[in-house]
Amino acid sequence: MSAAGIGFFWVIASHLVCYFYLLVVAAVFLSAGEKRSFGDLDDDDDDVFASKKAKTKVEESAPGAATGMILSLRESLQDCKHSLASCQVELEAAKSEIEKWHSAFQKIPAVPSGANPDPVSVVSYLSNLKSSEESLREQLEKAKKREAAFIVTFAKREQEIAELKSAVRDLKTQLRPPSMQTRRLLLDPAIHEEFTHLKNLVEEKEKKNQGASGQCCCCQFYSIKQTWKNANG
Repeated sequence: MSAAGIGFFWVIASHLVCYFYLLVVAAVFLSAGEKRSFGDLDDDDDDVFASKKAKTKVEESAPGAATGMILSLRESLQDCKHSLASCQVELEAAKSEIEKWHSAFQKIPAVPSGANPDPVSVVSYLSNLKSSEESLREQLEKAKKREAAFIVTFAKREQEIAELKSAVRDLKTQLRPPSMQTRRLLLDPAIHEEFTHLKNLVEEKEKKNQGASGQCCCCQFYSIKQTWKNANG
């Protein structure tokens, strides 16, 4: 039984005990009043007026006291009913809340399907889940730090690559003569004449080299032929 149900039954039991106690007190009070009135009549037979006066006083006081007691008991009973209705509402709310937790615990992986959730296993599962969450948070923080370090390293590498590309472009520009300067040199008549003269000399030297190479080949062939004839003769 849950704590809410136990509290509800305790409230009902306490109200019932109070109600029973009030009934007993009223019954005792009424019986004591009647006995005293009859005793006064038996003991005081000679004093008729005194007994009549006492009887009248008891008869006048007893109904009023009984009526007040009844009204008080009715009021207490009404309060008990209100308390009972309030406790019933609280009990239904507690049952609904317990049912929600019960159904929620049945859906977690720690509880097998079709079995009632065990508080010990549920608490153990929640503890393990919390530990796993903390471990995952630590891993996430480490991953974020590594990612930040990689980003910084990547930015440095990109900057180095950009600087190397710029240096290569500068070197290519330095090694390649400007086209405008080349055009100016070729358009100069003196330089053009000297360039043409050098070109003709190069062509003439190439022709002489080719002729000399041909003569060398013929001489080598003739010497080889003579050597072969002498060897066979």
